[in-house]
Amino acid sequence: MWKFVILKLVERIKNLKSSWQLPLVIFLGFLVRFIFLDKIPNAIGGDELTYILTAKSIALTGKDLTQTWNPLSLFFFNYPPGQNQAELLYFLQIPFVGFIRSLLFSTRVLNLILGTGLIYLMYLIARELFDRKTALIAALVTSFNPWSIYIGRTAYESIPAAFLYMLGFYVLLRAKEKTILFSIPVFFLAFYSYIGTKIIFLPFVILTVLYSYLFINKKKYRKYYLIVLALCFILVAFFTFKTLVSPASRASEILTPFSSEITKTVNTQRHLFVQTPLTSIFENKYSEFIRISIAKLFKIFSFDFLFIFGDQFYSINRNGLFYVLDLFFILLSIGAMYVKKRKLLAILSLFIILTAVPHILHSANDSNFSFHLTLLVPFLILLIAYGINEFLSYFNGKAFYIVPILLVSLYIILITNFLNIYFFQHPLMGNFDFKLRLLSKYISLHKGKKFAIYSNGEASLFEKYIFYTDYVNSDNKEKIATDITEKNYSLGNVQISGCDSTIGPAREENKVIIFDTQCNYLGKDSPSLKIARLADGGADFVIFNDNLCSKYNLRRYPNITSLSSFDFEKMNSQRFCETFITR
Repeated sequence: MWKFVILKLVERIKNLKSSWQLPLVIFLGFLVRFIFLDKIPNAIGGDELTYILTAKSIALTGKDLTQTWNPLSLFFFNYPPGQNQAELLYFLQIPFVGFIRSLLFSTRVLNLILGTGLIYLMYLIARELFDRKTALIAALVTSFNPWSIYIGRTAYESIPAAFLYMLGFYVLLRAKEKTILFSIPVFFLAFYSYIGTKIIFLPFVILTVLYSYLFINKKKYRKYYLIVLALCFILVAFFTFKTLVSPASRASEILTPFSSEITKTVNTQRHLFVQTPLTSIFENKYSEFIRISIAKLFKIFSFDFLFIFGDQFYSINRNGLFYVLDLFFILLSIGAMYVKKRKLLAILSLFIILTAVPHILHSANDSNFSFHLTLLVPFLILLIAYGINEFLSYFNGKAFYIVPILLVSLYIILITNFLNIYFFQHPLMGNFDFKLRLLSKYISLHKGKKFAIYSNGEASLFEKYIFYTDYVNSDNKEKIATDITEKNYSLGNVQISGCDSTIGPAREENKVIIFDTQCNYLGKDSPSLKIARLADGGADFVIFNDNLCSKYNLRRYPNITSLSSFDFEKMNSQRFCETFITR
């Protein structure tokens, strides 16, 4: 009797422990994406800003910044002037950037929610493809994957696209009969979520449908699968038509054998050969296209890119999109699945190759490409999770406790190293034009003082200035629309212009004159202050005629004492100047 009671109690405890595993994993994933979200990253990128400013303008005025565009026309692929970005994100961001006052935090709430949701979604998908234990590992790997953390703390479209594509994948894994049609709105939203994955949308849907039809539902429910394919085909056909007839489309960015950059390369190479019949055979548009495509494919799946450095966009520089240890489990997974799950390995391999296509078919000389690989990461995570589970299952004996402890310890070291780089080194690199956020704060500290700012990126500076100073509202909409349309970037006491080598600080002594250090200008030896780079103290902007910060005790280098230094919108003038302005 007592033995029976004890066994039941132990079983209850095990079940209770098991029921808390997934919520704990999701909570940890949420926490690592939420902590310091209002400070890190410490600035906002250009494409992020495109969505944010337009979404905020829609929330406050019902139109874009130019006040000439109807938001609902986005679903017919009519874009705001000068913008050809993913359609869905403008609408998804409205509830957050339109009404949450914390500027940087509000831009990232959407990806915080969807990024956390992706953890649970990866659990569900892995459970369908493998088992619950592998699913829990997949959720854990997603929670601490470097790329998922990095991109999940921004406002870029990668997370919404990954979430919606994988959600469509999951719906078809589970759906029977009429519920198969529930995948249609999900896939449609996925198509609208990211312009970079539009090119693989139809192959992705076809591959998902084929796998579900042939292997999940054993060739049943053909009618419903055909409806899904037909409607997705119509959507792609309509988008293709709109793209071809639009003079401002991004079709020219697609790499084909007939792209102008390939033609130029072939012509250059042919002039370097003594002309023979072999020249036209080996040096032509098709051979050059194949060469570039193969080079890109090897670059995408290179050890350096995936596990060591990343690229310029994924600017961690000392950690790849995955941990080095993940490579072992990817290889182990491929070997184990080849023996046990050969059909599933073939399907996942096709998906992995497909997810590389957006970069392969993008601009020939594009070396900054990690954002094109939005869907690569989830499928590689599935391989990693299966590999880890197979590894642990092999040691399910006397070494059962030693091996997991050793494995967890190694991953804790790798994860801690990545988080240390991300939180305490990466913010000092000045990514996402951090200097423009500093400049906006410096200007806002002056009340009534006139400014003349010179920079080659005056349009970007103007947009980031109105974002960081929260200038977009219903009262200023006409002024902003006029400035953008006429490219006359003048807001109150601030005039933003392009570089001018004839201008010097003595030209207008009644104004604060600020030069981007990339500009040539007169009077470089005149007394000045600097908005300095955090990493090395070099000047990003040079300030003349300052009468605010010059009265404080300024240093030769920025004085970052803690992460709270990046919350400088709340600083008074003295603390800001003594932290970021240098002599």
